[in-house]
Amino acid sequence: MTDHNLDTILAISYLGNIHHYFYRMKHGNTIYDDTERYQKQTFRNRCQILSANGVQSLTIPVVAKNKTIIRDVKISYGIDWQKQHWGALLSSYNHSPYFEYYRDYFEPFYTNHYEYLWDFNMELESVVLDLLDVSVVHLLKNQIDPVLAVEDKRLFITPKKPLDDPHFISKPYRQMIFAKEGFVPNLSIVDLLFNQGTESYLYL
Repeated sequence: MTDHNLDTILAISYLGNIHHYFYRMKHGNTIYDDTERYQKQTFRNRCQILSANGVQSLTIPVVAKNKTIIRDVKISYGIDWQKQHWGALLSSYNHSPYFEYYRDYFEPFYTNHYEYLWDFNMELESVVLDLLDVSVVHLLKNQIDPVLAVEDKRLFITPKKPLDDPHFISKPYRQMIFAKEGFVPNLSIVDLLFNQGTESYLYL
């Protein structure tokens, strides 16, 4: 059984999925490593939402190589990704029960300019945690005792492999967009928030 008092290392995420927030809330301290090397094709700069055509990935373009330290990864504005992402969120969730209630919290992230991916993600996560009404904090890896036992979930929560976690059960909830295959689990946390609102905390 998972020890919910065990500190957990997570990777920063762009509108992290429900699996990410499950560990963000259920364990002890959440630890982020701001000195780790950036990795491509991860949730660090992408999220997954549900569109009328199925699961849609939204990716923030960045200026980085695989050896770039995550805190130094810059966001690229060569294309208007903010307009594209906000348009996708509007298209997918404008008619969901709680979108109008929450939209003012999220829209500034698609109009304001952020230089670094780290700052963008951390501020966005802070908003999500406030909306979930969860008072949890995070530590940086250099702030913890290296001899303490921690669980490293950075390679576990990834778009590169299917979800396989006996400690996490993706319970169905009502999604306004119905996919052909039925309920789509473990999407971005905004899918849960926009569809379930204040009941999202109980789901997690």
